[in-house]
Amino acid sequence: MRTKNVEVVKDRWTDGLALEISHNGWQTTSISNLDVEDLKRIRKVIRKAIRNHENNKSV
Repeated sequence: MRTKNVEVVKDRWTDGLALEISHNGWQTTSISNLDVEDLKRIRKVIRKAIRNHENNKSV
């Protein structure tokens, strides 16, 4: 899998933040209108998913 760029940027339309994932340089997925608490929840979910994936990986 190619490396994707993931950034937290200021949302253009609101005062919140946006999580942007650039897939291949010109296609971008954006989750906008976030605050710091939303980002903390997203971080928690991602860490849990990574931990589960690594624990279930066959050796």
